Amino acid sequence: MAKQAQRLNTLLMVGLAVVLIVLSGTTLWGVHTTQDATYQVIVADREHESYQQLRYLIAAEIATQHEYALQYSTKNQSPLGQTASAIQVVLNTLLQEGEDTDLPRAHQILLLQQQLMAATAQFFHSTDQGDRVEATKTNKQIEALTTRMEQILGTAMQLEQQRRTQQVASLGQTEQTARSTAIVILIIGLVLVLAASIALHTYQSRIAATARAERRRLEQAARVDHLTSLGNHRAFVEELARVTARSRRHDEVYSLALIDIDDFKLINDQHGHSHGDHILHTLGSLLGAVRTEDYAFRLGGDEFAMLLPLTTEQGAVTCLERLRAAVMEHLHGATVSIGITTTKPGCGAIDEAILREQADAALYEAKRRGRNTVATFSEIQHTAAIISATAIMAVRRLLAEQGVSVVFQPIWDLDRETMLGYEALMRPAPEYGLAGPQEAFDIAERIGRAHELDAVCHTATLARAHELPAGALLFINLSPYTLDHDGKAAITLAEAARSAGLKPEQIVLEITERSLARSGVVSREAQRLRELGFRIALDDVGAGNAGLEMLRHVPVDYLKIDREVVAGALHNAAARSVLMAILAFAREAKIFVIAEGVETDIMLDQVIRAGSTPSGRTVRGVQGYFIGRPNAVITPIAVTYPLQSTEQPIAV
Repeated sequence: MAKQAQRLNTLLMVGLAVVLIVLSGTTLWGVHTTQDATYQVIVADREHESYQQLRYLIAAEIATQHEYALQYSTKNQSPLGQTASAIQVVLNTLLQEGEDTDLPRAHQILLLQQQLMAATAQFFHSTDQGDRVEATKTNKQIEALTTRMEQILGTAMQLEQQRRTQQVASLGQTEQTARSTAIVILIIGLVLVLAASIALHTYQSRIAATARAERRRLEQAARVDHLTSLGNHRAFVEELARVTARSRRHDEVYSLALIDIDDFKLINDQHGHSHGDHILHTLGSLLGAVRTEDYAFRLGGDEFAMLLPLTTEQGAVTCLERLRAAVMEHLHGATVSIGITTTKPGCGAIDEAILREQADAALYEAKRRGRNTVATFSEIQHTAAIISATAIMAVRRLLAEQGVSVVFQPIWDLDRETMLGYEALMRPAPEYGLAGPQEAFDIAERIGRAHELDAVCHTATLARAHELPAGALLFINLSPYTLDHDGKAAITLAEAARSAGLKPEQIVLEITERSLARSGVVSREAQRLRELGFRIALDDVGAGNAGLEMLRHVPVDYLKIDREVVAGALHNAAARSVLMAILAFAREAKIFVIAEGVETDIMLDQVIRAGSTPSGRTVRGVQGYFIGRPNAVITPIAVTYPLQSTEQPIAV
């Protein structure tokens, strides 16, 4: 349809060009024809005037002859000669400038004029001799000649008058034709433009309607899980918000159920992914058939959800028990665990994030009971650890008001005996009542807004980038959920750094391994950050289980050992083994190691000796209260040397 509109637009342009060309040609033709007709009128007027002048001159000749006949005076011969000369001039003009039709007539008049002059001369001579008979005879000849000349002149004048009338009429007709043609062409052009505009508008309307339909189709497709034909995670989030808002407005009760296939990974491993897909598809069909007024969704993997509007807890349990029985009948031995939470009448503000937490806790309880069962949150509400609505509202206020401040903790380079850089640490404002940055990020992760909190912290940090000492690196924490959520996070960070006057090479992005984000996506985005020039540090190494996965895929620049590992290595053999394993890996990979949480000279001595060899230290940077506390002001620090221990290195 777009091609048809383009083709029509091209035809319109061509049609308008043709109209303009024809209109221009018609105008030129009209001007030329009008000029020619006007010239013909002028010529006819001039020739008519010439014949009129000849008529007067011939009449003057006759009058002179008659006067001579009455007075017999030679003085009358002089005017006669002047009149004859004037006639000769007029005739010569006609012969030179007249139309082709005037030439024979002019020659005839010229011949008659010559005969008239000869007869007049003879008349004068006979009159002077007193020969009355000859004079009378000659006079009759003169009268015949003048009569003939007057007839010719009369006919010529009549013809010229007719010709002039025709030329004037032709001129008027030409002007009328040119005017009418221009009007017709202009109307054709306007009709063409109008028709093309209507056609274009029609096509554009159709294109717009098609685009809207396609957009609706794509939006619908973006909200549908293609394997099960249920709503996807996006559709679930939108519908949960809508149902929650309605429940809040009308004080209506509704239930939320989270459904998980038991041992689905084992099913995939034993029977293959095609069998697993069949299980998912069948469960999707069963969910869609439970109750037509309910909403079923596949959240991802083997996790499903159902929204049951206007349904009490008992009604939801009855409904989901029927589903559980149907699953056992149709899913070839597979079972499901189900967790249910229900809003309470008169509960006031309802938060969908809290409801999801409650349903998830109930699902966990169903798994704990041995799977293939239904559990409700009301059964465990006094023992489940759920984030309070107050804390969630506090984080939301913090995000809306960007109520964070930034402090900077120094990091010391042991090899160069100078400041390596400063780590920017977020501090939520006291009025939000949060225990600290860790609680703020934990809640933000639970409600799916960790990336927004990251953005607030980065904005506050980069606003103070100008305070950074020359040559010092800026260490910034980056939540793995930001990389998992936003595919453009790397580009956004690069642009923000440049806007703050920093090059990406001056920034070290710390990615914690304390995360449940998708490690594959996080590794891919971390690699993209390195390609843009950022340096990457793996933070809290030893505190989680994602570090080795990232180290396997992304060549990091810095490795920061978690403070619990550093502190535990002083007194605990297992912790010391973990520390040595980390250092051995870092030494092989040639990664710059920074020990966090160094709070005493004993801990400093420990990390200096740990993993060191005669060729050099493995731990090359230190950070902690012993080096410098987090401070709102970036200030240089001085460390007293020598720091090296006199004791033997701790061998790996």
